[in-house]
Amino acid sequence: MGAYGVHLVRPIRMLKIYSIVYNAPQFVSLQYNSFKNFIHDTDYYEFILIDNAPTPEISGQFHNEAKKLNLKIHRVKNPRYDIGGLSHQRALNYTLQAFIYKDSLRNTSLIVDSDIFLIRPCIPELMLNGHQLGGVRQGTEEFGHPWVGLLCFRNSIANLRTLNFSGALINLKNYTDYVIPDPALGWNFDTYDLLRKTYTPFDSGALIGKYITENQIAVKWFTIDFLENVKTRELPESLLPYYENTFNFWLLNSVFLHTGRMSNWDYQPDAEITRKNKFIRLLVEYCIAHK
Repeated sequence: MGAYGVHLVRPIRMLKIYSIVYNAPQFVSLQYNSFKNFIHDTDYYEFILIDNAPTPEISGQFHNEAKKLNLKIHRVKNPRYDIGGLSHQRALNYTLQAFIYKDSLRNTSLIVDSDIFLIRPCIPELMLNGHQLGGVRQGTEEFGHPWVGLLCFRNSIANLRTLNFSGALINLKNYTDYVIPDPALGWNFDTYDLLRKTYTPFDSGALIGKYITENQIAVKWFTIDFLENVKTRELPESLLPYYENTFNFWLLNSVFLHTGRMSNWDYQPDAEITRKNKFIRLLVEYCIAHK
């Protein structure tokens, strides 16, 4: 009880998790279950699917999965789904504008690619460790910016509405001077080498670096371990028959498993992707069962 007998209620702060899905609907439930099992405070988080599927058929499969799991799903109004990086950037900006801008400033947003799974207990708000934004560092020493596949930030971050997820070429001598090389606008790699004499880097998160610099954002850079030859890392014996040395993963901040190529965006042999995806499913399910 507070003064004069009034109950003091702690303001509800929520974690909103936005998963950008493209063309692997069979892994929606696995990703959701990994977060459901390892997010510390399940009463104060929401898992939301951002449907960026390239065809109506795949989009329908995502919506069926969402219905089974009772998840919210929102379709991106994207004029181009055939250019991967550009399509992803537009899905990210849609997530910002349609949801995060309108959300409570008390909340925290976590944006993830569809091939990122939690394999250990996690409290994303504490991962920030007092910072406003957290992610995996990319770019140069002068112009570090986070990878857009995993990004965590407080909605109270400074000038949130100026944040832009578009890829860009940045002039390091003048951060207000930049070029967004949008293929839909006729840009192509023939001009890339010429532009690189003045601008750097070309990346989906480049404008986040500009935003961080201009607003003096305190960033928590997450750790990253490249996992190869996992057998030497004491992989559970039951999973050894399914593992191949050509598999490689990222372990981010010791809790997130980033598989890479789950949706086969770079068109590797189907048989190899099938074997790797089977192993990933078994590994994540093992971690959930032995939490």
